[in-house]
Amino acid sequence: MATIRVTKAQRFEDIKAMLTGENIAHGTTITEAVDFIDHEMELLSRKNTSVDKRQLEAQKINEGYMAEIADYLATVDGGKTCSEIGKAIPSLFEFNTSKLSSLCNALVKRGVATKATVKGRSVFSLA
Repeated sequence: MATIRVTKAQRFEDIKAMLTGENIAHGTTITEAVDFIDHEMELLSRKNTSVDKRQLEAQKINEGYMAEIADYLATVDGGKTCSEIGKAIPSLFEFNTSKLSSLCNALVKRGVATKATVKGRSVFSLA
């Protein structure tokens, strides 16, 4: 006799039936339900951990870039556009305007820099 494989959806249906007092359609036992939930939680934990590590690494790198931008803005008079900032800081030469804009806007959100629009262009200066 072959065993019938129960899908995730069916397992969830059975767990829901257990909680609501309805008939269990796919034969899931309480032990199987607990094992299933533990397994799913472990998968979520692993997924969240790997995403967090990648985000933390990128955030640390971006922190350095933002510090460089803030240092540069402290040395110049008036505001500078993202393109001007990218051309003035060697470590940012390869960045596109979108990435530079994102870094500068993060500084604005933190209150480190200010953003003004001059002739349709965003200009950033130290707050």
